[in-house]
Amino acid sequence: MTVERQRTRTSILLGRTHKFIHNFLATSQSAANSMIRMVRAGIAVTLICSIIPFSTADIYAQQAPPAGPQYAQLSYEQLNQLVAPIALYPDALVAQVLAASTYPSEVSDANRFVQQKASTSHQELARIVDTQAWTRASRR
Repeated sequence: MTVERQRTRTSILLGRTHKFIHNFLATSQSAANSMIRMVRAGIAVTLICSIIPFSTADIYAQQAPPAGPQYAQLSYEQLNQLVAPIALYPDALVAQVLAASTYPSEVSDANRFVQQKASTSHQELARIVDTQAWTRASRR
């Protein structure tokens, strides 16, 4: 019986030892995980503190908009003197010039196009120009 009892005690001891080692590893693993979480939180707080300056009031204070050029309102006589020469031209011409001035790059493209096609007849040139993607004012 002594051998039988010794085997029983040995198996009980082995079971308890196994349980102790398992619990110890689980506890140490959870402690390690907790330590890792604490280190990560410390790093996060350090990074946040280094990114956000302590005197944020200066950053968020509203500043006055920069002073731009000051425009003076023209009097009726000054305005009339400025636009009077335009009134000498026909309205259709003024309308075309004003519309074309909105797209100056198209006007220069159209001029280059006409210079390249100088030998083409006027009717053929008008047909080719109508196929271009320019605005109507640039085509004229």
